[in-house]
Amino acid sequence: MNTAYKLRITTCVNPDECVLDYVNMIVKDLDNYNTDTEVIIRGKKTVKSFFIQDDIPLLVIQKNGVYLYTQSDNKISYQESTMNIKYKQYVKTGMLPPLVAAVTDNAGAPLHIADCTMGLGNDLMLMARTLQRAKFYAYEQNFYIHFAIKWSMNYYCNVINPELRAAYDSINFVFGSIEQDDIEFDVIYVDCLYQNTVDASNISPLVTFLAGDKQDERSLLDNVVQRNAKVVLRAEYNSPLISH
Repeated sequence: MNTAYKLRITTCVNPDECVLDYVNMIVKDLDNYNTDTEVIIRGKKTVKSFFIQDDIPLLVIQKNGVYLYTQSDNKISYQESTMNIKYKQYVKTGMLPPLVAAVTDNAGAPLHIADCTMGLGNDLMLMARTLQRAKFYAYEQNFYIHFAIKWSMNYYCNVINPELRAAYDSINFVFGSIEQDDIEFDVIYVDCLYQNTVDASNISPLVTFLAGDKQDERSLLDNVVQRNAKVVLRAEYNSPLISH
């Protein structure tokens, strides 16, 4: 992946020390990628004004989270969504959420788990929150999704809701595909549902980026089924991938 990914970074209008610390950490992390990055002092500019003359993605570090804008009215960020509700129901009833139960029936198992299609990270965080002895590798082929979710989840789990810090620390975020990795896993999770439901779901902002870096599902499945691991596939009931 030799493409230089362009990215602008700014803050909220009145950044505090925490926000500025995150700017420094994010800029330092970008040294690990091939990027063309510009850090911009926000001043009194609106997000809309950033996109009047330029359409380069804009990462905004705010007091309430980290957001990647692809347009002035189109942003992505990690959000708890229904994860917390599902986890609290598990704590109350002792019944594992269906996704987690498909992965394992033992919440205390020290598993190595790969999430091959991280997306916005909702399934990933549900598994990490519930399976507290497991270690996770979260693969994402799209740089902007990978980077925005990694850092928005970092901020959310360390600043907004520190109860999720341990879950976050169990995740290794990988820019790329599991197909280029030879790590051995106990469980490999593949979610193909977003391909058919993107227009009706909270991941519609991903559409902007999917065209260039979309995972080839058949190639991915051909790879993972040859591994010595349990494969959990989430797809439409009539998906050709199931018969495949």
